Amino acid sequence: MIEFNDIRDWIDKTKKIGELKVIEGADPHLEVGTMVQINGPNLGPALLFYKLKGYEEGFRIVTNSAGNIKTFNLTFGLPVENSIRETVEALRVKADEWAQRSDDFPYKVTDSGPILENIEEGDNVDLEKFPGPLWHELDGGRYIGTGVGIITREPDSGILNTGTYRNQLHHRQNVGFYITRGKHGRLPRNKYFVRGIIFAVKPYAWYNDFPQTSLNSEALRRQVFSKWDSEFEGRWKKF
Repeated sequence: MIEFNDIRDWIDKTKKIGELKVIEGADPHLEVGTMVQINGPNLGPALLFYKLKGYEEGFRIVTNSAGNIKTFNLTFGLPVENSIRETVEALRVKADEWAQRSDDFPYKVTDSGPILENIEEGDNVDLEKFPGPLWHELDGGRYIGTGVGIITREPDSGILNTGTYRNQLHHRQNVGFYITRGKHGRLPRNKYFVRGIIFAVKPYAWYNDFPQTSLNSEALRRQVFSKWDSEFEGRWKKF
């Protein structure tokens, strides 16, 4: 059973089980990425960075949120003390159970809530205020999203899809995202590209990457992805 309602609640519960390390004053330029890289392979705790160098106090970064079996279990609503083997066995049936019960939790449209407390529009939008780290020395830029869920809308059918893709900050108002071949989000993205339309994405959550049921057939997926990849590449060569 999931025992948290949002990331703040998750942080509090992670601290209570002794799996949160708070780090003050780190530099998002390579320093954060270095500590994350060392911590991850060693199955360390979740890391909470705050008072980041060069950014206003109040901005925070959480990493390694599922870096060991305890934080993984907490995130997925499993007993925290489960072993890796026990968790694997539980997930063998849980994934199907969650999919079958998804209709039991309909969404609710609301015009209020914490997510709407801070709104900036138009020229006031400035993504550079967020401490997106330069994770690795040879990265092409700062990545503002690494474990986020991206909602895309297919331009013809209107079908929505959610996938986890990396987001690189290019400009104070522009973010790019990378999708490898075989990912559902690549279909609508390529359609927008072919039409010369800038593709807008909405990153909204972490650990929310579910397959799109309309493309469950592996043969159909291969056929559709092949068609759009080839069409996109043909158009791209003309530029």
